Amino acid sequence: MAKSFLLALDGSQEALFAADVAAALAETKNAKLTAQTVVDSQSLWEIVGQDLPGIIGSGPYMAAYQTIEMTLRSVAETLMHAFECRIANSGIEATCEIDEGNIIDSILRRAISHDLVVMGHKSKFRQRHIHQKRYINTSLCQRVAELCPVPLLVVQNAMQLWKRSVLLVSAETYSRETIKAFVQLTKLTGRKAEIVCTGRSKTIDSLINSVRQELSESYDKEADKMPISVVGRRLYELEKFLSSSGAENNDTLVVLTTCATEQGRKVCTGESLDYVIRDVAAACTLFLPPQNTSSFSEQSVATVDNAAPASRAVESSRAEEVSRAGR
Repeated sequence: MAKSFLLALDGSQEALFAADVAAALAETKNAKLTAQTVVDSQSLWEIVGQDLPGIIGSGPYMAAYQTIEMTLRSVAETLMHAFECRIANSGIEATCEIDEGNIIDSILRRAISHDLVVMGHKSKFRQRHIHQKRYINTSLCQRVAELCPVPLLVVQNAMQLWKRSVLLVSAETYSRETIKAFVQLTKLTGRKAEIVCTGRSKTIDSLINSVRQELSESYDKEADKMPISVVGRRLYELEKFLSSSGAENNDTLVVLTTCATEQGRKVCTGESLDYVIRDVAAACTLFLPPQNTSSFSEQSVATVDNAAPASRAVESSRAEEVSRAGR
């Protein structure tokens, strides 16, 4: 189970929610916690920077850039100080880092050396009340989720640790490692847990059998008794399940397995990460990166609709595309 967490911080309310969850999880697991905030100097330069001097020359633009950058760095230092004060009495081993550059690149660069990334996210349902159409654009969290090499925990509401965990898995996203990690997660939090299988009718029985076999081999009596249910792949069925499972409540963690496709990462139901993060109202969602699914693929003839499994080259091209979008 995870030993090192990365918390991506900004000044939003959702980042505060994520900070509380990350701190509680780190304290429970006795894990190291790194809080990171990024001074987005790249976007700032795109706004005020000039390649060649024009009517007034580049001097005023450089002065504006330096002034705004100093202000942003001061805000970042204040943010880190506030976080340190918030966890001062928790006994958590934490470090604070202020990076500079492209936000997405900076988060992904640090994510490689951690076991879990925690981020806050404002859902579309909360953004509707803002007099801006920001929810139309891809959010920072969505871009990071497309490329994050480690599990990404997305927090949207105020909560501490969940009381219940629900894992959704399909034939395309199943792996023995995923089931083992989920069992360890339930041991860590000591909460109720269940597994939900989704997929086509001709593969669902084999998937359920594989899950049951893996649970029986976990040498954990409670895991062997973990309930397993089935949900259809259609969009309305997923939304109905999430609503009935309490995903909108502050006591449920939804764990979604993913697979890599030529169109980008998709969750176990075939939906894109963009859709799930943007439109599904879940208080706390854990996105697992694509795993080696060879342990089940030999039994399965199904593939994600209109998408072939992606190679490393596809993931690399997606990384370049998303990185350019963030710039």
